[in-house]
Amino acid sequence: MCGISSNSAWKIVNSTIVMNTAERPGGTNAFIVYPNPASSMLTVRSDDHVPIGEYEVHSTSGTLVMSGSTYQATAQLDISRLRPGLYVIRSSSDPRSHRFIKN
Repeated sequence: MCGISSNSAWKIVNSTIVMNTAERPGGTNAFIVYPNPASSMLTVRSDDHVPIGEYEVHSTSGTLVMSGSTYQATAQLDISRLRPGLYVIRSSSDPRSHRFIKN
């Protein structure tokens, strides 16, 4: 599903809203996180094929539960050790955070 408003263009991919690069302030990179919810592996993919860089996963209480780095545009993260719940992932290449659910 895609849409365009007066100020931006967006699309929904696997329950994640992604804005087009040209419409984001400063042309920042967009990341897609899927599947959502996930049970063992989470894929983080750069919509613009830019390396992900350093990433951090935080619980909803703000506790850092996982971190790492990759210089690929797509990464598979093993989240099997995380407890079921809601988490937030941030990347050094994307100023926004993304939420995902761990089953």
